[in-house]
Amino acid sequence: PGWCISIGVKDSDGYCVGVIYSPTTQSLWKAARGHGAFLNGNQIRCNEPVTLDRALLGTGFAYDRERRKTQSEFIKNLLPHIRDLRRMGACAADVSSVAAGALDGFFETGVNEWDFAASFVIAREAGAEVLARPVWNGSKFLIVVAGPTLHKALVDLIDGSDLA
Repeated sequence: PGWCISIGVKDSDGYCVGVIYSPTTQSLWKAARGHGAFLNGNQIRCNEPVTLDRALLGTGFAYDRERRKTQSEFIKNLLPHIRDLRRMGACAADVSSVAAGALDGFFETGVNEWDFAASFVIAREAGAEVLARPVWNGSKFLIVVAGPTLHKALVDLIDGSDLA
């Protein structure tokens, strides 16, 4: 889905409610802290365990050409180590696709909090681990979402790159 409607709620303990609707696919993801994650009324879980060499990953790219050069270098080095890579469109829907098992993991740098807030609740409730790290002088975030096994491998790769 190239776009979606995303509503996330944050309290003093972090993100607590997430609802995402993709009109193009008629997909409705929702979750509340401690109550599980659902896609069109069916409970969902992320894929686990998944090793890096078997991983189907999603990502997004910055609008800025110079930043895309750094991202493309990382992708060039990553591709020989994974099963495949997808670029589908909306960060919130892509992270929710990890929660539903359609993707094994997702990473993107240069996103805003509103891009991932709702989907982080959905992903966590589906068993995924999430990371949001400030980048670009704190104006944007680098995010990584995957099941626990793959999440560690992705974070390790990213930490050793220019994306971090």
